[in-house]
Amino acid sequence: MSFTVTKDGVIDYPIADGMPLIGIWQYGPNANGATIVAKQEYLDISRGSSNADNQWTNLSIQHSLQVANGSVFRFDIKYTAINPATEVKLTLASGVVLRYDGTNFNYCWWSNDGFHQLGRSTISIGSDYVQVTLCFWPAGIAIFENGNFIAKWDKGVEASVIPLLTWQLLSRNSSLSAQIRSIFIIPSTFATSVNTPWDIAFSDTVIPSADIWEVSKQKDDPLPNSYSKEGYMRVSTNSLSIRNSWIFPKVAVPMDATGVVMYRMRVNSSGGSETKVTVLGDNILRIVQNGQVATWNKYASDFVKLSDSSVRVGSGLWTIVTLVYSSRSVSLFEDGVYRYTRAYDAAPGNATFSVQHLEPNTAVSVDISHVRCVPLKKNAEMLLRDLQPALLAYYPLKADISEAIIEAPALDLAAVDGYQPDYTEGAFGKAISFAEKRGALRLPLFPYGRTFPSYTLSLWVKVNNYPATKAGITGPLSILSNGKLEYSFLYSQILSFKRTNFTSKNAIPLGQWVCIVVTYAYEESRFAFFVDGVLDSIVYTSSDNSSQNAVLPIYGFIGASRSDDGESLNILDGAVGDVFFFQQHIHGIIALALSDKLRAEHNRPRRVLFLVIPAFLVLAYGAVSTTVIATTLKQTTPQLAPDLQVIVDRIVQVVGKPARPGAQVSRDQIGLDEKYPITIDIGGEGPLNQDGLVTGFHGAINVNAVEKVTVGGSGKIPYLVMVQPWPTNPKYPFADNFADTITMIGAPLTPTNADEMVRVIKAEGVIDVWIDDSFIPQLESMARKLKSSVNTPDQLDRFEGNGKTFFQRRQIKANKNGKDEL
Repeated sequence: MSFTVTKDGVIDYPIADGMPLIGIWQYGPNANGATIVAKQEYLDISRGSSNADNQWTNLSIQHSLQVANGSVFRFDIKYTAINPATEVKLTLASGVVLRYDGTNFNYCWWSNDGFHQLGRSTISIGSDYVQVTLCFWPAGIAIFENGNFIAKWDKGVEASVIPLLTWQLLSRNSSLSAQIRSIFIIPSTFATSVNTPWDIAFSDTVIPSADIWEVSKQKDDPLPNSYSKEGYMRVSTNSLSIRNSWIFPKVAVPMDATGVVMYRMRVNSSGGSETKVTVLGDNILRIVQNGQVATWNKYASDFVKLSDSSVRVGSGLWTIVTLVYSSRSVSLFEDGVYRYTRAYDAAPGNATFSVQHLEPNTAVSVDISHVRCVPLKKNAEMLLRDLQPALLAYYPLKADISEAIIEAPALDLAAVDGYQPDYTEGAFGKAISFAEKRGALRLPLFPYGRTFPSYTLSLWVKVNNYPATKAGITGPLSILSNGKLEYSFLYSQILSFKRTNFTSKNAIPLGQWVCIVVTYAYEESRFAFFVDGVLDSIVYTSSDNSSQNAVLPIYGFIGASRSDDGESLNILDGAVGDVFFFQQHIHGIIALALSDKLRAEHNRPRRVLFLVIPAFLVLAYGAVSTTVIATTLKQTTPQLAPDLQVIVDRIVQVVGKPARPGAQVSRDQIGLDEKYPITIDIGGEGPLNQDGLVTGFHGAINVNAVEKVTVGGSGKIPYLVMVQPWPTNPKYPFADNFADTITMIGAPLTPTNADEMVRVIKAEGVIDVWIDDSFIPQLESMARKLKSSVNTPDQLDRFEGNGKTFFQRRQIKANKNGKDEL
């Protein structure tokens, strides 16, 4: 079964030596077919001679790729040997087959009457890697090699596509050797105001610096640009002051000779006779006749029409413009639909986005929200600036500064047993040494109140000697007696917490500073160790060993871990410095930047680590006072998780008991930030087990009109927010978008309940209900309002014993902002 997630942005698939093909990799080994083994940065496909003909080896990536507005599947491949020459087929997505017929490689498709050729491949046995790109849209597939157009197949494509890398060898006597690397899925969905290694985003709080987004303007700025909190850059004027005015933004980082570029753009107005929007060289969207006609053109002494355009001025709709390019050609798509291919004499150089408007005293307005370039060579400074919004906490562990952190109430980084830190020279200034084994530092305790779908822990460590059994480094990260890293991954399955231990492949070297990055990504289904910027090991996860509710690793100790007896500490013989926690996963290129291995231009060493926090840019030089450090950390570190009863008491204090009609409480009123997870159970009475029937939830706020349980006794309902009697149809006493999860078991889904659930759930929250089938129409109506659908996930483990007498679980994953699914 494929794993479909709401994913904005590129998914790459790092490959580490010895990596098991599990999780989202669905691999079917065949003793007589090709064997697929993970090597460092590539998959090795091989088979010796066999006694069986026509043997298949199945490999797929169980990420469902949505094609509604266009999407791209890309990888590099080379064939080292096919001996003796015979038919070898590689089946890709949606019926596309790369077939070697004994002489040539061809792209084709199969029907009952045989193979039908789409185009000749440039691949040859023994040649270097060839980059293969497949572009999907609902009515077709386009195929490229090294950025050059090979073929287009007009066919109906499924709403979602599973990438395949399935091998078939015809002859029993033929051996095969091939390699695949650099696998990417490139969707056409974008997260508002979020920069990635491949994306440049825009908003009033995310304004790209000139080194990544260069904007050239005319004198007097007749076409001004601005940035919106809604997440876009706008070029607009209500009345043009100078004829034929222009503005020329571009991605300042040069592009590779081949690649893919996506623009998310819209045209709001185009008055007068002409507006031109030019992308990637001279691909010109020409809009004429007061915005009535839009076409794609090139310019050669005059405009030459290349294609009609689907852009509709003033519609408010965004258009995804995708270009696949090389030094010889460029092909353009609109919302995934193929428009044209044209010859080029040289690679475009930069991803440009210029706007030009002709007639004075007329209006023009053009928006761009993102530019995506694969690849995009952001340098270390750019990558670390992109990380700033994701920073949760930073512990410098430097002389005079660690003490300031210990004194900061919001951090609660406390010394154990009166331990006073010893300082040593670290990778970036000072660090704390634990070599004397006299104590450690306690991190703020977020055991179950801080869960994220993705996170990253980055730190520097120097190990003097390996421990006898195990010693803690930071939080759940430890080092074992063999020098390997162990990470105790804690995650929530709604009603219980589970733990999976991940171990690095390689031992950490002794006596030298090493950068360790541990990163988890639910949406990309993986957990990885990076050591000094190099991928040590990666595990592609599944629902068996992970979830979207991963507990943030800000708990436990720095410099030690609790021993099995629960009393003593396993203290590190070494030192730790510069500990960072981020609320997102990172890619390999960012791990290089954090490890100071991604050098700036001309390979000059640049200590760019502190760009992650602007306030610490001068930290290593001692120019910031401890008071400023403590204040900054209080502002950038999430609050401690209060007890749920404290939260309920605060709510009741604001809204009353029972809640007053019309009363609503916001998170701000009770001192909760948006990261604190809130579950509300409508009609809930707490976790109950009566006569074998299990209901209710641990850790949920119960909304009810009574104070005592009605099933199995007269105890008080825990964590109760009381409302007016149910027959009065009370509205919920919570502000809009208050809850991460809303549950309901057995209660009637009245119109008021349905409307209030839609109002109170967060934009991407989850509604879980166990109710009678008669309420399905109401659920479907709720799903439409939330721009989502109703699904039936597996029953919770806690309810499995209830048998068929218990209601079917139904779920709505809210999508209030209308994001596409991948």
